[in-house]
Amino acid sequence: MRSRGFDSWAGGSLSAMKTGETFDGIWWSVQVPNGWRAHADEKCATFHQARSFGAFQISSAQKDTTITDTDLEEFANDRIPEGAELIRVAYSNFSGFTACFQKGDLIWREWWLRADRLMVYATYNVSSDSVHKAIKEQADVEGILATLKPKG
Repeated sequence: MRSRGFDSWAGGSLSAMKTGETFDGIWWSVQVPNGWRAHADEKCATFHQARSFGAFQISSAQKDTTITDTDLEEFANDRIPEGAELIRVAYSNFSGFTACFQKGDLIWREWWLRADRLMVYATYNVSSDSVHKAIKEQADVEGILATLKPKG
């Protein structure tokens, strides 16, 4: 898929992996916490616990030139509902934006992150009924993102 000059690919193993290991996407990697599993298909990598409250997914795209905050804001503004605020975030190797909003009975948190020519789009959603039960899970998602590294 090409969009706005990006080549898109989730990458990674097409089968489930053991917990506590590195998950390798085609252009990035993350550490999978103990108790979590990861698998990928053509569109994204999905991370979950055996008894997850929510779903966490990562996809990525590359561009021929350096990705800018403006690129990220364009993607984000196509996704978030009116009134949702983009908040600047930084992880060790990536920077970008996040937004949190409710759509139907789901609470969504989305990230648009960049490192040079690589853009990572990550989502976490949980039912509004379970959001308070999922505090540890949400902290684990932040921990996964903190280990996000570009390849190459």
